Amino acid sequence: MPSSRKAAFAGGYLAGLESGLKTALVLSGVSTRADMERFPFRPDHVIERLADLGEILMKK
Repeated sequence: MPSSRKAAFAGGYLAGLESGLKTALVLSGVSTRADMERFPFRPDHVIERLADLGEILMKK
């Protein structure tokens, strides 16, 4: 069975939070760092582009 420790879900970090996964906000979409201040929940990571996600997934 695959481990969720190295899983990624693209499209809505709230679903990741509800699933108990680590989350990342990708700033290449419509959200900005300033927008994040209005969110009631915070992602585990904030990255500039989706290509940066691999680096986060490879860290322990």
